[in-house]
Amino acid sequence: MSFDIDKKDWEFKKWFFRPALVEKSGGGSSLYVGQKFDSAYFDLVENGWTHDHCEICFKTITDTKSEESEDCGYFYNGDWICESCFKKID
Repeated sequence: MSFDIDKKDWEFKKWFFRPALVEKSGGGSSLYVGQKFDSAYFDLVENGWTHDHCEICFKTITDTKSEESEDCGYFYNGDWICESCFKKID
């Protein structure tokens, strides 16, 4: 695998919850990173971001490890890469 990623920038760490904007209509959520939002349509939930996905293989990275997910990965600038994909980067 060859990806344009500078491995030295990425830090291996345990996944962590982050704030999320949750639609009041029940339609979904998005990661809150300080953007403006209309509180008539969204609730800001402190630990509302419940998982991320590997930027390469889309594997779930969340607070618990299972056959389908990881609880740690490489993190940089808001993005995650699972451990197995990170090891394959040239």
